[in-house]
Amino acid sequence: MLATLAVMLATLADPGIAWDEGITIRRSQRIGEWFAEVIHPHHLPSRADAFRPGVIVDRSKPNDLSASYWPFIWVLEGHPPYYAVLVHLGWQVSHRWLEPLSAYRFGPALLFSMTTGIVFLSLARWYD
Repeated sequence: MLATLAVMLATLADPGIAWDEGITIRRSQRIGEWFAEVIHPHHLPSRADAFRPGVIVDRSKPNDLSASYWPFIWVLEGHPPYYAVLVHLGWQVSHRWLEPLSAYRFGPALLFSMTTGIVFLSLARWYD
């Protein structure tokens, strides 16, 4: 797992940005803004307002990523939120010591490294 993570960290910035990576990054930013509003409302009158349907998802603007705090399902290709949450959490952990694109890729890289470690340990036990 640590070897995989080391390789992933060393190569995070190598490939250019993928066609839908910018959309995922913007979605992760909107999720971060929504969580910030839930914790300390700045743009909304109260925490409860963050849970109103028109605030979370604005279906009247389906392709506008800025129209909703939770731009999923009705927007563009309709990816579920798990991946953008993972991207945002990874960015929160790493943005102080990684360059921006690498910081957004850190969460998925960490998940991939943990998954390969679990698969390796499982196979090692299976064939030991």
